Amino acid sequence: MENTPNILYKYVTPERTDILKNLKIRFTQPSALNDPFEFNLAFKELLTSKDMLRQLNIIGPKTLFHQSLLKLPTHQRVLIYSLPKEQLMAMKEKAIEKFFSLETIESIYNEYVKPNTQRIKSEIYSGLDKNIGVLSLTANCETPPMWASYADNSKGFVIGFDTKSDFFNRRRSDKDEFYHLRKVLYEDSQQANSINEMTQNFLIQKNKSWEYENEWRILLPLNTANTEITTDDDSKIFLFDIPASSISEIIFGLNTTQLTIDDVVETISNLTPNSHIKLSKAIKGATGFEIAPF
Repeated sequence: MENTPNILYKYVTPERTDILKNLKIRFTQPSALNDPFEFNLAFKELLTSKDMLRQLNIIGPKTLFHQSLLKLPTHQRVLIYSLPKEQLMAMKEKAIEKFFSLETIESIYNEYVKPNTQRIKSEIYSGLDKNIGVLSLTANCETPPMWASYADNSKGFVIGFDTKSDFFNRRRSDKDEFYHLRKVLYEDSQQANSINEMTQNFLIQKNKSWEYENEWRILLPLNTANTEITTDDDSKIFLFDIPASSISEIIFGLNTTQLTIDDVVETISNLTPNSHIKLSKAIKGATGFEIAPF
């Protein structure tokens, strides 16, 4: 596993000086991210007929048979259990043979499971979208396409975060999906035949075409947000408090206006602590894009 860089960066537009002023940052719902395939549930089927048969065999045919009998009305159960043992055994074997055939399982699958796969997939995604927020950061602060896309054509700035800050290191267990930084995995394809074959990393997977972003992300439960804002179109914005000590660097863009620079510098002067925050600026160097002390 790749070691976490000491500093990870967030490209922002000029208006996002409010992150520094309020010490709050947005964790974004998957549906509001710029990649429409975020948290892509890339499975063709909820489960296959062979998956169903495998699970039924794990439970056990005899167990299922007796569980089915227990659901019958009392008078029917009494009649069945009063049958001679040989006849009851024969009936059980015949029922198991019929129900546990691949043909029967495929019939059940085609009638009940397959038609509901897309609906269930949509419900799972909706649940994720309502409950999980993403903060996307990057290990690269010198990528011109990202300055163009995320920092308003270099009019904005980049915030560098100290990854050793407690804010990024609150993992509760080895299996915790939240509260810690994770490197995004870039794959050519995420397709799986069924939900059982899906990788557990789908929360941090993206198509290889995004690899230039070198993204790291941290996930938080949206119900733990410190501030929730409802926009005019009824969208939700979830903001989380960040400590001033987690901010380690500000890099101004090539086209950042003096007004924005002055606003950021004044805001930083009011932070406590602030002496650790380094100021830099993107410039056109002799060989191209460079970051120089401010």
